Amino acid sequence: MQSILLAGAGVAVAGLLALSSANTSRSGSVHTMTPDDPPASNPASRPASQPAMPKSNILGTEKQPPARVKVAHILISFAGAGTSAKRSKADAEKLAWEIYQKVQGGAEFDTLMKSSDDPGPGKYGMFTDPKAKKGDDYPRAGMVGAFGDVGFTLQLNEVGLAVHDPARSPFGWHIIKRIE
Repeated sequence: MQSILLAGAGVAVAGLLALSSANTSRSGSVHTMTPDDPPASNPASRPASQPAMPKSNILGTEKQPPARVKVAHILISFAGAGTSAKRSKADAEKLAWEIYQKVQGGAEFDTLMKSSDDPGPGKYGMFTDPKAKKGDDYPRAGMVGAFGDVGFTLQLNEVGLAVHDPARSPFGWHIIKRIE
């Protein structure tokens, strides 16, 4: 069974470090979903036309988080969210769910990354232990909340979703895949 992790936060290259000081607390942003639950950060955020999400088995069973992960992500943003995106918030949400469903259906993640509103490379290393840092990795504390929450909770090649949350994720929705 495919697991999903939903968290209310986002990240964009320009905001990686800019929002980090305001987002040092990670508690409360990760949610275990049941099949009938909409995204926890916004009870109305799952459109009625979207299927219920599968139950996550991620929380409560994870081991000690890794010292470093690398993730690929697709940012779906909207006008007024601090990116160059021009679509409406409703259109962004719809597109994010469509892309997430395509990934769940087996579509190639790297191909779908072309839909991303992230102006950067779309692949980021994050570390919690400076000894684990490689190249241009970012410290987890330097990332926007749920981006690290999702990335460090996913298993290798697992995909999760960080939903838009105005307080913690001003950039939009993220479909995140752990690649290392």
